[in-house]
Amino acid sequence: MMMHPSAPRRTGLCARLDILLILLRLQTTFCDHPQLNDTSCVIADVQMPGMSGIELQTFLQTQGHRLPIIFITAFPEENVRAQALEAGAACFLSKPFDARTLIKYLNAALKSHSGRSAK
Repeated sequence: MMMHPSAPRRTGLCARLDILLILLRLQTTFCDHPQLNDTSCVIADVQMPGMSGIELQTFLQTQGHRLPIIFITAFPEENVRAQALEAGAACFLSKPFDARTLIKYLNAALKSHSGRSAK
């Protein structure tokens, strides 16, 4: 992945979120990316070009990746919400939401994933 030379360098969680968000813009690249196995959580919009968030969730599960997924959407539909949650989504947030809410669910998802990984 190429980064612009003047782009600020980040470390830790911020760097991983930057990488994840860049890769999610290119869902097929994300699905084939070597860092997929190092991913602890996916934050995905329900409506993305190419592959929807629900399709991404299904694809990851069929490939054996049991990652917590936090869905975000500006177009909340109860049937889509129910489908995502029944398939194991960590949460389903409707835009707009505040950063504290996202951080709360992200922390819970990461804790849940690390608990599963340790078993």
